[in-house]
Amino acid sequence: MKLSKKLLSFLLFSFITITSYAQSGEKHLIINNITYEEVNAGLKEFALQNDFFIEKIDREEGFFQFKKKYIPKGIFSQHLRMTINFLVSDLGEERQRIDIQIYLVNLEHTVQLGYQEEEIGMPDRKKYYDEVKLILEAFFNMKRPN
Repeated sequence: MKLSKKLLSFLLFSFITITSYAQSGEKHLIINNITYEEVNAGLKEFALQNDFFIEKIDREEGFFQFKKKYIPKGIFSQHLRMTINFLVSDLGEERQRIDIQIYLVNLEHTVQLGYQEEEIGMPDRKKYYDEVKLILEAFFNMKRPN
């Protein structure tokens, strides 16, 4: 009996991990049970609550551009400036899609010159998108009516 419970737990954990892994790395987020207007209003609030610099907002087009200094964990990590574009699309029936674009600039600190910027561009690593989606999804889950 104990062996079967352990096996069942392992299989369930493996399934959950595979399912979440398959969904990670996407460059968009689908949000249900919320209107287009609520998402547009929520993105501005999201930027203010998470200390993003608001670069541009065009609510009619559903376009939002935010910037933030990003310092990954670690002793020798790079300091980055992250520019994030959000494009909101109404899928109908209170279902919204937020497409995400990330652009990175390396901020290298030197004693003589201060910060020097080196453009990295759009990252290949899905980690950046997953981190943004995680905080964005948590924000909208708190905003969604129960």
